[in-house]
Parts: sequence; structure tokens; C-alpha cells
Amino acid sequence: MQLSLSQVNLYIGSNGPQLVRLLDEEFKHELAVRQGIDRRRVLPFDKPAPAEIERNQRLDATAYAERRAEEERREAAIRAIRERAYQQISEALRATTVVLFLPPSVEAGRLPDVADDLKDQWAKMGIEVVREEAVIINEEMADEIFYERRLPQHSLLVEVLQSGYSIAVMLKKVRPGEGEEDRGGQGDVPPAEDEQPVGDAYPIDVGMIEKAVAETVYGFVPGEESDEEEVEEEEEEEYSTEDEEEEEWESPQVSDAALRRNQPKEMRPLAGSPAALLIRRLSETRVNIPGIYAPFTANSKSAAVRVVFPAVAEPFYELEELPPEPPPSVVVVFDASKREEVVEISSEYTEVAKMGFFNDKKERLVNTLEEYNKLRRVGAKDKIVLSVVRTTSAPLLALAAAGPTYISPNKAIAKEDERVYFGAENIADPMRAETPPEQEEEELPAHPLPRRVPVLTEDDELDEEDWEEEEDPQDLMEVRQETSQIVQPT
Repeated sequence: MQLSLSQVNLYIGSNGPQLVRLLDEEFKHELAVRQGIDRRRVLPFDKPAPAEIERNQRLDATAYAERRAEEERREAAIRAIRERAYQQISEALRATTVVLFLPPSVEAGRLPDVADDLKDQWAKMGIEVVREEAVIINEEMADEIFYERRLPQHSLLVEVLQSGYSIAVMLKKVRPGEGEEDRGGQGDVPPAEDEQPVGDAYPIDVGMIEKAVAETVYGFVPGEESDEEEVEEEEEEEYSTEDEEEEEWESPQVSDAALRRNQPKEMRPLAGSPAALLIRRLSETRVNIPGIYAPFTANSKSAAVRVVFPAVAEPFYELEELPPEPPPSVVVVFDASKREEVVEISSEYTEVAKMGFFNDKKERLVNTLEEYNKLRRVGAKDKIVLSVVRTTSAPLLALAAAGPTYISPNKAIAKEDERVYFGAENIADPMRAETPPEQEEEELPAHPLPRRVPVLTEDDELDEEDWEEEEDPQDLMEVRQETSQIVQPT
């Protein structure tokens, strides 16, 4: 018989029944080849087999899911750090905010005419312009400025922001406005002397100046319901593409319906407001681009100040470092009958971070070997579970030699195993071993009853009269001990 050195199939894994079926199929196929019914299919060694392709696809999907989870964790940690910094800036700069005049509204490095009307309104509110600065806003800066709310056309807005200078205007509340109580800030009670903000002299509640300035820009406070009657979508004007102007921006005189294009409901400026007058529509894409931006929350204000006026914000916050990623861990499970061997191996490695004994429902019984050995009742399906930090392979190799029943297959599942076994809600409770759940509601008699045991007859048949009363020796021993404690010799 001549043996072929060609690869005809490939199986990956240790599934016994499936492997047997695969061998059976290959033997039948080889028999059909020898009979001339079928032809031999050969898999080249230099190309992946179907089983390899399937396995690689699973591994790639798992690796991608792990990377995405790690990216999301990192992004959430960065966002939390930034928001804490923004809160520190907001507390220190309660009476300060900014307004950004974006490239569509800036001509030859000058503010638009509507800016003069805004400054007059701000002056009546006791708000003064304390600084102006021209700045080119790149993509990273734009992502931070608009981190709380982004327009649907954010990518186009970023391109516009990088095409020219924006003018950042810093505003500060320096005195009470018309109709306001002195140093009360919109009629509110001023904070106590020891609660005065460090960076501002005028006492005002956090978030008040942002809403007040945003209302002068948009005609109402964005994010809050306006009283303007909404125009239905079908009533919106369709724009003609004929006779387009050669200029980059079209005329600012856009209809009320056009204000609703590309604008979320909470960001739509009222018709006639400065924000509405400064909207520009890109000739090529027919997309509206705002010409002015006023943050309307304390955190958004802090983000804008940190980006365009970094020297003003820096004294009032400390940007934390991203916490290091904890080393990956693996959960290893053994039968509790191997507890002595497992504990002995674990004592040699500091990588074994956690240990516990669990019942078949994954409920923690106790934490240590000594506690488990003292339990009056143990289950045949009890497990000893370890959490091993994967800094070196030595502890896992040593534990694998002891014959575990389960090892976490990957990082994602290991995190879930860690939560299930060692989460804060799964605390040790020896009572779970003392009384099984199915016996918890049973009412036991106050005194032990005599036990009835069968006596076999010659015909080995059990009848009712074949039962005899017999007392439990253990029960008799307990009664004697109690009697000896009560009755003492005189």
C-alpha cells in the first residue's frame, strides 16, 4: 500500500464526536476514490485550509472586539479626566465665557457688523469684552470645543475652521446688568465670601453667564424649548442649483426654513438672531455652516477656554494622567477535591491574586482553605477558583499540570469570569454550605423522631408489617449527653 503525503483535510480542536465523524467521512471518501467513483481532493500546505480560515476569522473577530472594548475604555477614561478638569475651570471662571466668530463671518480679520449690536447687549447685562484673539482651529481643537454637541455637518465645519482665522472673544461679568440686584447675578443670592471663585471677582452661579450670552446669540437658550412655531419639513424651500455664485459663501439672506437644514432642533437659531444672520451656505454642498458659536453649558465653556485661551485656564486645573491598564488576568477552576494540591501550588506564586470556594451555582462559600475544611457540609460539585495575573507563564503552567476543569479562553471572557466569581456582589457566605437551598423552608421537628428501617423477609419482599421501629444511635448519644449535663450526682 502506497501512502500519500498530501494533505486532504485539517481539523482543529479536541471535539471527539466531531473528529470521529470527520475520520469516517474521509475513509468513505478515500474508498470512493479507490473505486473510481470520486477523485481525491488535496489541500496545499502553503495555503490555509478551510478550518484554518474559519479559526482565523474567529480570532480576528475576537481580537477586534477586544481592541474596540479597550479603545472605548480608554476614551471613557480620557473623557472623565477632561470633564473633571472642565468642572475645575468652571468653578474658577464662573463669570467668564467665550464667543467664537467662525471663518464664514470673519472678513479681512474683522468682526462682522452684528458683533457691535451684541457688544451693546452684553454691556447692558454688565458683561464686557476683556480679550479678543485670532486663531486657526484645527481638527483636534474643534473636536474638544464641540465635544458635548456636534452638528451633523461637523466634518465639513472642521474643514471650514481650518481654512481661515476665527476670532475668539472673551467675555466677563463685571457688574450687575439692568434690572439685576447688585452683585447678585440675575437676582440670585451671591455666594458666601469663602465660596468666591478664584478667577473671577464678580459672584455668579456656575452656568449662568453661558446661558445669558447664548440667548443673545441664538435668540433663545440652546437645548431648551423655544416658543417659535416650527415649520414642517414639507414646507422647506427647495434651492435651485442654477446661477450659483462664484463666491465660496452664498448670501446670508436665507429663509426661515433654511435655518433648519443641518441643525438639530435644540441648536436652531431663531430667525433674525445674530446666529441666523451669520449662517452661510456652502455653494458646492448646499450645507449650512454656522458663523458664530456660543457655548451654553459650563463644561462647553471650559473646553473652549482651554483650547483658545489656554493661558487663562491653566492656573485653575490639573490634567490627570491616564491610569495604567491593569494587567490581564485568567480565571482557573478546579474541583474542590484538589484543593490541597492547588493551594500548595498557589502559595509559590504571587501572581495568584484571588482565591475562593464556590458551589455549583457559582456562589462563593468561603475564601480560604482553612475555612472550607471547617464547613460541616460540602458539595460534590464545589469548586476552588483562582484569579491569576498573567505577568509570567510559570504559574499557569504549574496550575495546568494539576488538571483544572476550566481556564478562561480569552481576555474578554476572563473579565466576565472575574466579575461573576469575584465581583463585589458575590461575597463569601458559609451558610450556603450549611443549609442547601432546597431544605431552607423545611420545618424540622423540635425532637428527633424514631427512625423506621426495613427488615427483609425470606422472600425479600417489603410489606408494611415488615418495618420495625429503631432508634438512631446518634440520637440516643445526644440525649445521654444532654441528660448528663442536667442531672449531676449529689
